[in-house]
Amino acid sequence: MPSIHRGRALAGAAGAGLLLILGSSGSALAAPANGTYSYGSSIDTNSSLRVGPSTSLKRVGVTTAKDPVKIDCYYHGADVNSGGHHTDVWYRMSRVTDPRLGTQYDVWSWGGNVNTPHDPPAGMPECYYE
Repeated sequence: MPSIHRGRALAGAAGAGLLLILGSSGSALAAPANGTYSYGSSIDTNSSLRVGPSTSLKRVGVTTAKDPVKIDCYYHGADVNSGGHHTDVWYRMSRVTDPRLGTQYDVWSWGGNVNTPHDPPAGMPECYYE
C-alpha cells in the first residue's frame, strides 16, 4: 500500500479547503480554499487527462472530442512545450465529459490543451499540490 501524504491548504481559513487523497499517486491534492469556484471551458481532442500536474503521472484517459470542462483551479507544474504552446500551467478539472470516456472527475490537463484566454485566466484560484 503506498504511503499517503496529507495535503494542507496554505491560504485562507484553516479547514476551508477541500482535500482529496489520491492513493495511487501517493500525493494529496487540495482545491483552493473557496471551494465554490468553477470556470466553464473546453479541452481539445487527444488531450491527456492525468491524476496530477505532470506528464510523468498516471494518465487516466485521452479525450476523443473537444469536450466541455469545469475548471476548479490552476497549478504551476511540469513545464511542457508542444504544438506551439509553452507553459507550466496545469488545470484541475472537477468534470470532463467525453463521448467515449464518459464523465471523468478530478483530473488534470496541461494548459496548452485547455481553452482559456490566458494561462491562467484572471481571477482563477491556484490549486495546492503536494
